[in-house]
Amino acid sequence: MKRHGERGQVLPFWMVGIASILALTGGILTYGNAIVWQIRAQNAADSAALGAIGIQTQQFNQMNMLLYSASVEEYRIRYLLNGTIVAMHKSGGCLPKAYSPPTNDCIEVFEGEADEFVPAVNRYSNVVNMLNSVTQDMNVANQETDMTQYVSTLKSTCGSVTGGDCQFKYLVTKYAVRSGLNNVDHDAYGILQPNKLRSTAATYNSTVYGPIQIEVAVCATSPPPLLWKFGLPANHVIARSAAQSSIVVNDWFQPGSIVDPNSGPGQVLFQDHKQEVSWYTATFEANVTPTTHYDWYTPTYAGNANTPDTANMRFSSSITQNEFSARVAWWDALLIKPWSGALTGAQVSSICT
Repeated sequence: MKRHGERGQVLPFWMVGIASILALTGGILTYGNAIVWQIRAQNAADSAALGAIGIQTQQFNQMNMLLYSASVEEYRIRYLLNGTIVAMHKSGGCLPKAYSPPTNDCIEVFEGEADEFVPAVNRYSNVVNMLNSVTQDMNVANQETDMTQYVSTLKSTCGSVTGGDCQFKYLVTKYAVRSGLNNVDHDAYGILQPNKLRSTAATYNSTVYGPIQIEVAVCATSPPPLLWKFGLPANHVIARSAAQSSIVVNDWFQPGSIVDPNSGPGQVLFQDHKQEVSWYTATFEANVTPTTHYDWYTPTYAGNANTPDTANMRFSSSITQNEFSARVAWWDALLIKPWSGALTGAQVSSICT
């Protein structure tokens, strides 16, 4: 028995199958496109928040380094000036010795101290001028202005080294001085806030040294995948991020204790770049405890020996004599969870239109 008119009965199944595959493919592409854009948006928000906070952390780090550098040079100047006066009065051990030819030690010492004094003053002046340029306008209000301006220009400077993602608009949605520790123990200059690891509570000027936290929101129009470009509407993709100024490393500055590998054998940081006098006799100071031969001419920052404690990744030191040292902290921007709640309609409209 012959069957007639049964050809093409599987065509509807093929059509439904192809339509299903296309729909599934479209869904996968659309979902993947949304994920790609959301990651891109989050990266843009994170970068903006970290860059904004970096304005404050960079100032804090520069301030710490320049303050200590100026202190070292000031100490050196005082020591050299005192040595110059002592040599001028033919005291401190610069007594004439028999050289060939004979040399008046005190004159040589005086000239050597004077030769070191002028460069030390010049270095000190340069450091203080740099410190002034870093700190003269440094306060929380100005940093807020700088951070807001930085974020607002990320769109206009996009594509450059200092710019943001060209597809996004940027907005600072919240700015505040950090009121609590937020997982850090120390603030600028090693000041503790509040009373931790210290017997008496410390205070600081929060309008100048207050560590800042900031929130940033970004928005862009994400186009649909290429195959559905003319069939699906574009969507807005929004991301938020927050960052804060935090101490990430505690450090200990002590002249003569850190070897600079770029300055050659025997060279150490914060020491004299040369020593003009090295052959005088240090005088004996009977009134000094402990009694010792005191060097009136060579700037020395004393110091105590440090013992590495590799198990706890630190150094330990027994304080047996004076030392010219300081505990400092290096700051950096760290991402935190946004804290100010949902974006307002006005904020969304500002970055998405």
